[in-house]
Amino acid sequence: MTRSRHSHRKKGMPLLPKLLALSLGTWAVGVVVTWDYLMVVRIGLYAAPILMIAAAVLAVLALLHRARVTALAMFVIAAGLFTPQAPTLLRAMVPERPIAPSIELLSVISLSNRTLNLDVRSTANVVRAEDVDLFLLQEVADPLALIDAVESLAGPSLHHCHEGTYLVFSKYPLGPPMPDVWSGMMACEAYLPSGPTWVGTVHLPRGVTTMASQTKVMDHLLALFEDMPGPKIIGGDFNATPLSSPVQRMEMRMENAFAQAGKGFGFTFPTPARRIGFAGPFLQIDYIFHSQDFQTVQAMVMETHPPFADHFPIKALLRPVATGQDFDRD
Repeated sequence: MTRSRHSHRKKGMPLLPKLLALSLGTWAVGVVVTWDYLMVVRIGLYAAPILMIAAAVLAVLALLHRARVTALAMFVIAAGLFTPQAPTLLRAMVPERPIAPSIELLSVISLSNRTLNLDVRSTANVVRAEDVDLFLLQEVADPLALIDAVESLAGPSLHHCHEGTYLVFSKYPLGPPMPDVWSGMMACEAYLPSGPTWVGTVHLPRGVTTMASQTKVMDHLLALFEDMPGPKIIGGDFNATPLSSPVQRMEMRMENAFAQAGKGFGFTFPTPARRIGFAGPFLQIDYIFHSQDFQTVQAMVMETHPPFADHFPIKALLRPVATGQDFDRD
């Protein structure tokens, strides 16, 4: 029997990959046209690492089935999602180089502690164990109880500043909370050896279903930053991923410590305290930002966390670069 001349041609892509590629392509068009103002587009940005991998797999599958246009489209989407995090992802392939202890380095940790976390002692143990210069906390159910718990543990006396569910511990003196600060942030002045520095701890509303509340708080915070002269260090739970508007708007004003010196995806949520965290974190929503008065030497997501906190802490080592003053703890 004579074979058809088309018999050696590969069949087109299976239906399911075709539908996935079409859906991903439609979502990408939505990103280009609306950025993250449509809910379905915004949800996709939260899952950007997964979509990047899916697009790369679909590109290879399309090439195997000679669907060149689909392959090109999926490759463009994968590359577009990879590019913003390329520095941190490529850094993850380089072996870690130990950072020599230095008196001029400022260590900062930010932790969203989860308001439902009533295990004050475990949180106090983490604050003491990490022994950093600045520890920024959000979603603290009882700041006074946490302050008492920290002071009851062995260790040097720490300064503190608190308001609402926000709390800052510092090895250096702190001023009172900035007055008239709207919901979403607490800021106080830290008298660091490198000079007075505004230290802020932020918690933005959830932004998966609607951006209205996040945008309202961000507008206020960005206006507030303009009224805070001098160096700034801002850390917290932004409930937004690196491709989302709140984070990108912050990056227009300040430096993102993890983007400067972190490795990998920087996932900080969720911990096993949330059932969806059984397989590990899958969202980067916690950040440390700073003004150009500092340079990020190292940034990382920490594995240790209070057992009932639902975020992993993020840590940064910063070097003052603008003042030229000696960084002396005495």
